Amino acid sequence: CEADPALASLAERHPYRSPARQQCIFTALVRSVCSQQLSNERAAAVYEKVRAAADEATAGVGGGAGGGDGVVSYQGVGGAATISPARLLAVPEACWVAGFCGLSGNKARSVRELAKAFSLPRADGTPLLTDTALRELPEAAFVAELTALYGIGKWTAQMVQMCVLGRPNVLPTDDYGVKKGMQLVYGGDMPKPSRMEEIAERWRPYASIGSHFMWKAADEANAKTKAAAKAKKEAKAKGAAKKAKGARGGKS
Repeated sequence: CEADPALASLAERHPYRSPARQQCIFTALVRSVCSQQLSNERAAAVYEKVRAAADEATAGVGGGAGGGDGVVSYQGVGGAATISPARLLAVPEACWVAGFCGLSGNKARSVRELAKAFSLPRADGTPLLTDTALRELPEAAFVAELTALYGIGKWTAQMVQMCVLGRPNVLPTDDYGVKKGMQLVYGGDMPKPSRMEEIAERWRPYASIGSHFMWKAADEANAKTKAAAKAKKEAKAKGAAKKAKGARGGKS
């Protein structure tokens, strides 16, 4: 915050805490696909349905849900996976259509393609994806590797780096919250990527932390807007009630 005084007050109100980093990358990606354009509650329900379907498909194989033979079990570097690539591939391919476990057709395809990428050799002979290999890649290569997969975009890849790997110097230029926070804190129009990079230069090598504060700035503004709207609604209701009471009194 010394390099950017604009963050000082935000840092006081919202102290930064490093991500727990307990999830493996594969689990995080599947969760991300399940959560696209859904509320947190709905996304969690969809993910649990997918996980349950994978467990059911492998029940009795390698110890069922516990999976101990390396075929249906999977260990991510950041912690044990709650879902594994091989388990997902055990679900019959015909099941992966729109409506399966609450997934859209595109999401179903994306989850299956993820499972293939993390468990099957590639057609071009390059190694399959692993937690370990991905964690060793620099930011640009990491993003390129994941965005080559169906249904995984740059934003998702950057969120994994920030929130799962805990990398401190990631700037998600496609993130609306970061853009809005920058506009609120630094003024001007909604910033384009070039302007965002310019602002973030004062945060380097901690762009992830600066982005965290931009999210908080956007959250504060959103909370104030909601509070103002609620107060206006309550005042209007109170005025209407007072007017109605006066009208009744005039008739007595």
